[in-house]
Amino acid sequence: MGDENDPMTERIEGPTPRGGVAAEVDYLNAERELVRKSLATRAEIVELDATGEHICRTYVEFENAQEPDNDKD
Repeated sequence: MGDENDPMTERIEGPTPRGGVAAEVDYLNAERELVRKSLATRAEIVELDATGEHICRTYVEFENAQEPDNDKD
């Protein structure tokens, strides 16, 4: 079950920059694996038209994202 306050994916209803009616956002880590928004270092945003067709895909890297420290003892 997902945490609605820290989703792995989101659907945002409303006009999009490229003329869509909604957008779907997938939150990803450095390996491009789906993760919770709070752990994400990047996102893939897909704008959708009124029929649900993809009209634009945008990739975003978060400027202040912190990579996990895997070298902890």
